[in-house]
Amino acid sequence: MPIKQKLLLFVFLCSPLLAQSIRPNHWLDDDLTFFWNRHYLWDLSPLERPYTRGDLSAALDSVPGAASERGFQLLSRMPAKNDSQRLLGWIALDNAYEDDGTLAVYHAVQRATIGAHISPAVQLYAGFYVDNQLDADSSYIGKRQSGVAAFMEQAFILVDHKGFRGKFGRDYLVWGPGVDASLHISAASRPMDHLYLSWKNRWLKLAAFTASLDRTEYPLKGEPSVQNRYLSGHRLELRPCTYARIGLSETALFGGPHAGNDLALLNPMLFYTGVQFNGPQTANVQGSIDAAFMPQKNVMLYGSYLLDDIQFEDAEQDDQEPAQHGFLAGFNWADPLSWRGADLFTEYTRVTNRTYNGQGGAWEKYLHRNRPIGHFLGNDFDRLLVGVRHRPNDRMRFSLIYEHRRRGEGRIEDDFTTPWRNIGPGQTYSEPFPTGIVEMGDNVRLTARWQPYLWLYGELYISRWQLNNVDNHYDALQDYWELKLNLSFEFIGTASLR
Repeated sequence: MPIKQKLLLFVFLCSPLLAQSIRPNHWLDDDLTFFWNRHYLWDLSPLERPYTRGDLSAALDSVPGAASERGFQLLSRMPAKNDSQRLLGWIALDNAYEDDGTLAVYHAVQRATIGAHISPAVQLYAGFYVDNQLDADSSYIGKRQSGVAAFMEQAFILVDHKGFRGKFGRDYLVWGPGVDASLHISAASRPMDHLYLSWKNRWLKLAAFTASLDRTEYPLKGEPSVQNRYLSGHRLELRPCTYARIGLSETALFGGPHAGNDLALLNPMLFYTGVQFNGPQTANVQGSIDAAFMPQKNVMLYGSYLLDDIQFEDAEQDDQEPAQHGFLAGFNWADPLSWRGADLFTEYTRVTNRTYNGQGGAWEKYLHRNRPIGHFLGNDFDRLLVGVRHRPNDRMRFSLIYEHRRRGEGRIEDDFTTPWRNIGPGQTYSEPFPTGIVEMGDNVRLTARWQPYLWLYGELYISRWQLNNVDNHYDALQDYWELKLNLSFEFIGTASLR
């Protein structure tokens, strides 16, 4: 059967279906952020994702005028939580022309999703991702078949009943705020295969997970050349008042030769730092605190602090180790000076060298399938964003953003170096931030999106970069434009399982 006929048959078979889980990078995120910044939807946390269709629909019911929003219209076509025995599906076709001044490519992405409500409390979900440019990404470690690269993006069973939620399978997980990135766990990471459990009421939420990550190949004399890797985490999120959220999180990344999953690091009531200190299993433990708060209507403040390692004593040589941490702080002003539908925002992020890196071995780096689990820029950088977004109506979106970025030579993939051990007695070790030859860049980007129908939208992206010390090479300069034209189609529907 010709390829075009196969594609048409695939669309015909799947178009009466619709998925339940909303991936973090879906355009619905724009609608959620728009409402959050206007003191709506705070029954949903702006600090943790993803959400189910049930989460979003229940929250949107309380928003005046939400019925005219594209996001609400999409959700209204999905079965309600009590509408069990329904089969759901979603096909998204993204076609883009991308040109960075030196290379022009056609970028085609297809997503096909299928799911079902087995009962009001139980859902099944699976999503497949196909990308004709995925194998051009240096972080991609899969195979290319018939001219494309593909993988299962999400696949899980979800149980949700009276505040309790359990999920087993592959899905995204995001902990922390940010315009396009978060510090602790972000959507930049490939979806993880994990077990997730949570319980919440109106004022707090407890969550815990354990995930199996990709293996590393790290030759050690007399040991296996391939090591297993695991990531566990737990989180407490508080809601002290209607428009405030505070989250406390801790994760432990561990593995190594002969390592299996450690029950101590699966226990959500234990502090992983204590487990790390008492052994025998070593781990790269990180903790974070994040918050979002609206001190007045239409003004939102948010931030996150990530702690990897910090020395409080000065008794041993290793106490000279520089602090490894990061912080992110942002501000959003919605409808400024009566400019309806507009948002003015700024955000600053700073992550020191060796943060996300692993001292205990290559298996302790905060990477999953060669992509950062935390911020997409990794470590040893700072970044300032200043921008404006405007939505004149529910069909149009505009944004103009300026970014200034500094990036040192440190990378998560690097060996964990210990230069403080080479200084003499009584000396103090320090290193600059960012380290080494610093790449500095300025970027201005304009995005315009038009969505005339629920199933169709087009997007224009224009960007200009000016870079100095490119790739940390002294006096290497780069000045170029980027252009992207994107056209996306989404085919949606439902069908009965009876």
